[in-house]
Amino acid sequence: MIRYIKLQNYRSFTDLTIDFMSKNGFPLKFVVLYGENGSGKSNLINMFETLYDTTQTMSIRNMLMHLLEENQEPDHITDLASLKQYMDITRIIRANKTIGSIDNMIMEIGFQLEGKNGIYYIEFDNDQIIKEQLEFTIEKNKGIYYQIDKKRIKINNKIFGDYREEYISSLRKFWGKHSALAILFNAKDEFSDSYFSDTVNPYLLSVLKYIQSICVYMADNNSMRGIINTMDTLSPEMYTDGEISVSDECKIDHTEQMLNKFFQSTYRDIKKVFYKKSYTNTTLSYELYFTRFISGKERSVSFVNESCGTRNLIYLLPYCIAVSNNHVVAIDEIDNGIHDILLLNLVKALYQNINGQLLITTHNTMLLNEYEFKDSFFFIEIDENGKRRINTPSDFGYRIQPESNVVVNYLHDRFKGLPWRDMDVDFHYIAENNQ
Repeated sequence: MIRYIKLQNYRSFTDLTIDFMSKNGFPLKFVVLYGENGSGKSNLINMFETLYDTTQTMSIRNMLMHLLEENQEPDHITDLASLKQYMDITRIIRANKTIGSIDNMIMEIGFQLEGKNGIYYIEFDNDQIIKEQLEFTIEKNKGIYYQIDKKRIKINNKIFGDYREEYISSLRKFWGKHSALAILFNAKDEFSDSYFSDTVNPYLLSVLKYIQSICVYMADNNSMRGIINTMDTLSPEMYTDGEISVSDECKIDHTEQMLNKFFQSTYRDIKKVFYKKSYTNTTLSYELYFTRFISGKERSVSFVNESCGTRNLIYLLPYCIAVSNNHVVAIDEIDNGIHDILLLNLVKALYQNINGQLLITTHNTMLLNEYEFKDSFFFIEIDENGKRRINTPSDFGYRIQPESNVVVNYLHDRFKGLPWRDMDVDFHYIAENNQ
C-alpha cells in the first residue's frame, strides 16, 4: 500500500507531499481526491503510470529489437511504433517534467508491503535518470538495496547471489537511459523463474511483484487506458470484442457469467449480457451485447451503442476486482458518465471488499456524505500564484461527526479545492466576437 507520495517538478506539482497514513498508523485503504478542473488530480494518478513506464523501457527496447531482427511485417512494426516513446527515458521525462522547470524532476513513493515500510526514489535531469534508490527489509531490518548516481553504484551484498556481477555490468552499461528497476524487470523476463528466485533476495522479489501489480486507470476525454495484469479471464481491453483460440472459449463463458452478475445487480432493465460468437476451425470471434427491456420488449444492444457510463463501468470492473484481490488501484475520473447515486452505491459496495488500496479522483460530492469515508477525503488547493497543496478536513480543525454535513462545508469552500467563485463570464461578448 502507498504511504506517501513526494513530487518535485512533476507536471503541475513543483513541490508536493501527500501523506496517506491513517491515525492508527496504517495506510488508508481508500483515498478520494477532490479539486477544481485543472488542479492536478489526474497528474497524481498519472504518476503511477509514469512509474510503470520507467520500469518497462528495457523490456520494450529488447522486444522491438527482437522484432526488427526477425524481419516482422512492416505493418506490424508500424503498429508497435507507438511503443518507442516508452523505450526512451528522455521522452518520458519531457512528457512529465514541469513546463519551463530548470530543476530536476523527482518522484518518491513510500510504500508498505507485508507490514514493512519501503521507499523508492528516482530523480531525472532533462535527459536521463541521475539518481535512484530503493529501501526495504533485507533480512530482519530495513536497509538500502541499491543507491545509484552518476558517480557510484552501491549495491547491497545481501540482495543478489550469482546475478550480482551481471546486474552491476548492466547498470554500468544501461543505467541513466534505463532505471535500475527496468533492468531488473527485463532480467526477470529473460531468466528462468527458478534461476531468478534462487539468486535474488525474496524481499526484493516481493517488491518487484508489488510494483508490477499496481493498477492504473486513466480516462482522457472519450478514450480510456489502463495498466492491469491481474485477470484470470479476458484482459480488460478484450471484454467487448475480440478473437481467441477455440480452446479458450471457457474464458469467454466465465467473463460472460461475471458481467451478468455485475450488470443485473446494477441496472434494473438489463436482463442479460452475452457474447455473439462466430467460429472458424481454430478461432472464436466474439462481440458483447446487452439484452434490455425497451418499451416493454426485450431488445439486444451492442456494446458500442451503449451509453458512456455503461461502457465506463465495463472498463472499471477489472480494477474493482483487482482492488478486492489485494492490489493497489489508482483510478482517474471514476465518475466519468456515471450517475452520482449509482457511483455512490458502487463505491459503498466496493469499500466493504477493498483488500488492497483504492485511490480515486472525482467530482462526485455525494461521497462526502458517507461518514464511513471520513478519513479518505483530500482536497487540492490552488493559491493565487498557482501553487498546489493538499488539504484534509482536519487541516482546518474540522472534526467530522456522523451528523455533520461535509458536503455543505466543502461547498462553502471550507476545505478549499473549489473552482473560482468570482468568475464573470460574458457570453454575449464572446458570442458577438465569434461572428
